[in-house]
This record gives sequence, structure tokens and C-alpha cells, in this order.
Amino acid sequence: MITKHIRWGDGYIILELRDTEYVLLFANNMIIFRPRSIFVEKNVAEKKIVESKKKRYIYIVFSKKLIAYSDHGKKIIDEYGDYQIEVRYTGLKYGNYLTINFSGAYLYDYAIITDEQICIVISAKRNAYFEEIGDGVTVYLV
Repeated sequence: MITKHIRWGDGYIILELRDTEYVLLFANNMIIFRPRSIFVEKNVAEKKIVESKKKRYIYIVFSKKLIAYSDHGKKIIDEYGDYQIEVRYTGLKYGNYLTINFSGAYLYDYAIITDEQICIVISAKRNAYFEEIGDGVTVYLV
């Protein structure tokens, strides 16, 4: 397992790489990206799918803003890439953004995570189904 510390505001989040599974750990939440599903552990307030001609946009809105770890002394990076994933952090004055591009082995194209929500972009040919687990959710793609 490989662990990276990705910048998030004044702190960092943890990216764990486990074969084909990528785990993002925030101080108050966890998001797991698998080739056919995405799991959000908790704090899900709303979920919806918006369709266009070529893409479907899956939005998951958090009930609490994502919080970074603040332990200093870690080697924090703004970008990470390997053969399956490319992660890029962008900090703007009104919020944090993490853009994640996935390889063709995943059924989704990319994801954008902000302090308040996640947007997952898939082909319009694909369908998404939600399974609620407490105040979390798993998104299955087919």
C-alpha cells in the first residue's frame, strides 16, 4: 500500500493506493474509489444525477464541510499520478478543489471534490444506482 499526503487548504488529506482501490481520508470523512463504485462513508445530505447528451454528472452534497488533517511535518504534495489515476489539488480563495482523472479501467471519467460536494462524471451510456448506508452512500455504476 502506498500513502501520499495531498494538500487541502492549510493541511492535508491522505491518499492510500490499494491495488485498484483508491482511498481518500479526510479528518471527518472517507471516500473510496473502486473501478465500478464509489463509497462515501458519512455526512451525505443530498445526491442527484444530472444528464446531458454525452455525460451524466453524479452530485453528492455533504452535510458538513470536508476537514483536512493539520499535523505538520508531513511531506505534502499538490499532484500525484500513476498508471491508473491522476490527482491534482487547486486552492482558490473561496474553496479547495481536488480533480481526479481515472484510467479506462474505471467506469467513470473523473471526479471533482470541493469542501462541500463531490461531482463524478460518467458517460451518458452508463447508469448509476445509489445504496444508502446510514448517512453514507455507495454509488454503483453499470
